[in-house]
Amino acid sequence: MFDSIYNSFDNFFIGFFIMLGVAIVAGLLFSFLISFKVKSTKRFFIISAIMPAVIAVVAAITSVSTTLGAVLAISGAFGLIRFRSAQGSSEEIGVLAIELAGGFTMGLGYLLPGVLVLVVLGLVFFLLYSFNIFSHKGGTTERVLRVTLPENLDYAHLFDEEFNQFTKTHQLVRTKSVNMGSMFRLEYEVELKNEDLEKPFLDAIRVKNGNLEVALSEATRIQGQL
Repeated sequence: MFDSIYNSFDNFFIGFFIMLGVAIVAGLLFSFLISFKVKSTKRFFIISAIMPAVIAVVAAITSVSTTLGAVLAISGAFGLIRFRSAQGSSEEIGVLAIELAGGFTMGLGYLLPGVLVLVVLGLVFFLLYSFNIFSHKGGTTERVLRVTLPENLDYAHLFDEEFNQFTKTHQLVRTKSVNMGSMFRLEYEVELKNEDLEKPFLDAIRVKNGNLEVALSEATRIQGQL
């Protein structure tokens, strides 16, 4: 049951194609399962569906190759993915990590353990998101604050009073000039002391920025990053 499938056949390619089929099916089921809880694009779920099979192929080739150069080349190819991909959220990175573990296990020929890794960790992932076991009552809320300012305002310490009053932590993460350079758009990561403070916080910010555009949204991307 826990023996490598490559040992069951005289021809390596028979076991390889069986392994590849199992990895594709397991990847599809895993991607479908996590799509109920992870907020991402359709492209991400398509990639996550085939990723276990891709990793399994790499693991299979590596397991039968005795050439150090082949192993280093494959490792370098995976390293390039980090530099050619947009930075993902912590949920997306966690999903890819689970698929790496399951795909690599299946690629070595251990199909049942590899499928169990995807299924069990996928269910754990699903259950952790279904139950608010880490959401403590009275906890703070994380938000992304976007503020538009006229160019003549010095924004360095403009909102210090408001941040001290309404937030637990704050950090300026992006500054951008807009409207032909006549305005600035600032983006902050903020952690409110209480979710009921959203409207008073926005009202206080509007007083300082001359009632220009102010947006406060859930930190689905910035705060979700590792």
